Amino acid sequence: MTEILKTESDSSDMIVDFKATLDVRKTGTNIVTKLRNDIFVINVPEAHDIDCRSEMYVFEDRAPFRLLRQLELKEVHFPLDFASSESENSLYILSIGHDEARYIHRNVGLKDESSWKLVKGGKKLGLNLVKWIEFGDDFKPKSMSVSKSGQLVMVSDEPSPGLRVYGPDAQLLRSIFLPRDIKRPLHAVESSRGDFVVSHQTLAVCLLSRDGKTIIRSYRPENDEQRSGGHLCVDSNDRVFVADAYNHRVVLLDSNLLWKQVLISTIEKKDGENMKTAVRFPDNLYYDEANKQIVVCGFYGVHVYTVMHK
Repeated sequence: MTEILKTESDSSDMIVDFKATLDVRKTGTNIVTKLRNDIFVINVPEAHDIDCRSEMYVFEDRAPFRLLRQLELKEVHFPLDFASSESENSLYILSIGHDEARYIHRNVGLKDESSWKLVKGGKKLGLNLVKWIEFGDDFKPKSMSVSKSGQLVMVSDEPSPGLRVYGPDAQLLRSIFLPRDIKRPLHAVESSRGDFVVSHQTLAVCLLSRDGKTIIRSYRPENDEQRSGGHLCVDSNDRVFVADAYNHRVVLLDSNLLWKQVLISTIEKKDGENMKTAVRFPDNLYYDEANKQIVVCGFYGVHVYTVMHK
């Protein structure tokens, strides 16, 4: 039987401070990842804005977060999610094509260190995207993440809820039909223990066994009407960062999905100045453990925060 957890674990142990708003100049949805010493943001235009292409922004990962490069993604029609692999030195973009099929584009040519210079010193970006994986009608992924070992984890709710894991060579390693309690999966990440943390719209966040057959435990807010699991990240201790979009906040759960704290919230921020840096409807995030930073994409833009232990 699934264990539903609403109990707090130990007391809050992190302090979060606003650091910067990245210079993404267009409206629309933003998705973020990081590779080496740079933050990558893809801006996806509103669905009705058919004449606009998605753009990629590249920023330094330290203050003042200088914009290094802005380029049009001509190869990608409609991006859904964005991820990176340090071990493979690769960027991955999940997208829907003009033909309504779903693809993963992967950059090529970045294995060579000399091509990975962005615009520092006037060098080229060295980004060359190719279609890497094409999906059929049996699995239509809506999001993806990359494990520490470079494996891609993705979930789909069409035609039925499922999870797949691909190796760095694009080989399908695992295909899992998700339990019936997970009706609308949103995002999944692999923990260091080899099990999966899955967000969905019925129980918010759950811990799923490695074989995908058992929901070990689940977390949802105290108010059952506020179930809105979203994009996830895990750190080296398997603590879970959740973009809780419809509650306008980012929350932290421990490795057992016990509640720890609200990291970022805009409920109390009413004045105009605070609203400029507010996280409204955060739906995508990236936790940079090495630099103790979290990058959050929301309605008002892309914000960077420091995350420090007390």
